[in-house]
Amino acid sequence: MNLANMGRRLEIAFWIGAVAFLLQLKEKKVFFYITSIALIASFLSIIAWVVVSASAPAPAALPAGEVVVPAASVDSIKPLAEGQHNTLVILVDQIGQPDPKLEGMWLVVRHIPRPHVMLLPLYPKLQGNADEILVEHFRLNADGAPAHVFLQALQSKDLRWDSLLVLDKASLAQLIQLVGGVDLGQGILSGAEVIAQLPSSRQSPEGALSVQADLVLELCKRTPQLALSGDPISEMEQFSDHIYLDPSFKQVAASWIQLQDEISTVSCEMPTLHRGPNPMD
Repeated sequence: MNLANMGRRLEIAFWIGAVAFLLQLKEKKVFFYITSIALIASFLSIIAWVVVSASAPAPAALPAGEVVVPAASVDSIKPLAEGQHNTLVILVDQIGQPDPKLEGMWLVVRHIPRPHVMLLPLYPKLQGNADEILVEHFRLNADGAPAHVFLQALQSKDLRWDSLLVLDKASLAQLIQLVGGVDLGQGILSGAEVIAQLPSSRQSPEGALSVQADLVLELCKRTPQLALSGDPISEMEQFSDHIYLDPSFKQVAASWIQLQDEISTVSCEMPTLHRGPNPMD
């Protein structure tokens, strides 16, 4: 039986007996007995409350400094909220080298939930000293993440992003393979064939920008193919020495791939870039 109910039943039984007893008292003794009974009843109620409180399980104490984690897994994938989502994509020659060289940088702007993407080139950009400043500050940490000083330099130019991806030429070739190759005007090329013909951004910034633009546009249009390749994120992570994904990128990629299951085409545009003939033609 619940201890709280037991306490209430004892109190009710007590009052029933007390009323019967009072009916037999003389009028001059009524006040004295009523006062005594009220005090006893209050005492019984307090005892019942103490017993019930003591029997309730106490919350488990947390060790000092421990943070409560929600029941949901931190790795669970949630759909992105509607609006605009920016992904900063950085291409280097080779991750893991003492001094990796910056080859390209793009801001991929996705409008959620529509299958519409804007591709904005950040490097090379043919704007004089702006490119030199980016190259001067460019560094990668040991895990492949861009150094804080470089990200601060980007933020000082009012650039904002929600997720970050760093690729080198080896992982870029793998990504090209995952979408089934790309057509840069010479028919379908494999990842290795594209990388072999990719101009250096330092030696030929104009040529590198033009080829990268064609490549990025092709990859964007062919993203529905990623939904057919099983688990592209897991496949890319096999190249962990050649790629860096920040914690939020997996959610972005999973959300994008899920969208590709529902559509067959995606709208990709480069509103800020006006190109001439492709140097590879």
